[in-house]
Amino acid sequence: MGLFRRRPDPPAALVRPVLELGAGAATDALLPPAARTTVTTAPPGESIMPALPPTRNEAMQVPAIARGRNVLCGTIGALPIRAYSTVGGITGEIDGPAWLDTPDPRYSRVWLLAQTLDDLIFHARAYWLVAGRFATGFPAGFHYVEHSRVGWSNAHGDTYRYGIPPELDSTWVLTVDGRPVADRDVVRFDAFTGTGMLEYGAREIRAALALSDAARRFASVELPVGVLQDLGPGMDDDEIDATLSRWEQARRTRTTAYLGSSFKYDAATALDPTKLQLIEARQQSAVECARLLNLPAQYVSAPMGAGNITYQNVESMRRELIDVACGPWIAGIEQRLSMNDVTPRGQQLRFDIDAFTRSTSNDRWSSYATAFNIMDPATGERALTIAEIRDREQFTPPGAQAAPQVPSDARSLTPAPVPAATP
Repeated sequence: MGLFRRRPDPPAALVRPVLELGAGAATDALLPPAARTTVTTAPPGESIMPALPPTRNEAMQVPAIARGRNVLCGTIGALPIRAYSTVGGITGEIDGPAWLDTPDPRYSRVWLLAQTLDDLIFHARAYWLVAGRFATGFPAGFHYVEHSRVGWSNAHGDTYRYGIPPELDSTWVLTVDGRPVADRDVVRFDAFTGTGMLEYGAREIRAALALSDAARRFASVELPVGVLQDLGPGMDDDEIDATLSRWEQARRTRTTAYLGSSFKYDAATALDPTKLQLIEARQQSAVECARLLNLPAQYVSAPMGAGNITYQNVESMRRELIDVACGPWIAGIEQRLSMNDVTPRGQQLRFDIDAFTRSTSNDRWSSYATAFNIMDPATGERALTIAEIRDREQFTPPGAQAAPQVPSDARSLTPAPVPAATP
């Protein structure tokens, strides 16, 4: 499906954090602590590579991880974004910037948000580049940049690719495809987990892949259902083939067989998956993968313990998904897009989760009726007006006409500051 398709990962050797030291600056001080104990200082021009975690492509081969990723990215990617004013302590919805519906004109908003969250889940960071600005100086559009294209460099000639230098300071400059980009033109999203799932979930991902390989090997084993043992002087290959063919043909017409004294039939000892506990192990692995993603097990089709099974309707299940799993990701993206380098002071951008968690029609209209009947005794203003109810239900007022479609002005966006990726 187009929503979940993304470009393939770079080669495994290129998706790990790699530090290349410039001349006269060879040191291992910039390596993660885990790597400092096993990697020595490299000569100038050579690379130092920490221990290798799984790649994203390897993680997505685990069905539970692929399912969980798609649930998170698909749910959040489909949520609309609204702008609100917070001036004077009163929060109210306002017309947001023009890019809210299509932040990156090259892609749909759903795809962009899904890929941004994908980078946050697996790599803990995602990047947008400012593609143009309004006269006020605030961004008028963005370009999504794949995580694998981003690196860092400093004045010493050191480069750090596919990650962030552990000791990041003002001497490091972000680069895309090796070319530096100004800080004001970069919108960097950081995951609340601190590190990506490829790092903190490496052991469980490897275990899930090993269990999947074991199940595949078990499924490919060819065993006979039984064995005819020749107790006589023996037969040549042609006689063996003829005897087996007659035996199999007879089983199609008779369920009872007769053997002379020169043969003995033994039922084959088949491998029993229940004794190997492959099924239970894979089910438990799916539960662990759901925990890595902070998802309830039911969303990756993993079994739930008897003590955890409760009655839930669709509304409560969706609310649980938002509160438990999607909430931290939503808050992180909202807060980053509401910072002063993206949104004017006094404005906030928020995901509209009402459409996703909306209750049944009867419950909604009952709530509307209650809100409509609440009136300010001093001003006569209702808590909820007819127009607001129609807006929430996406009703078109009688006699209203659709707004004309105004083509976007391509001149409002300046060329992207980053060239296309080198093939």
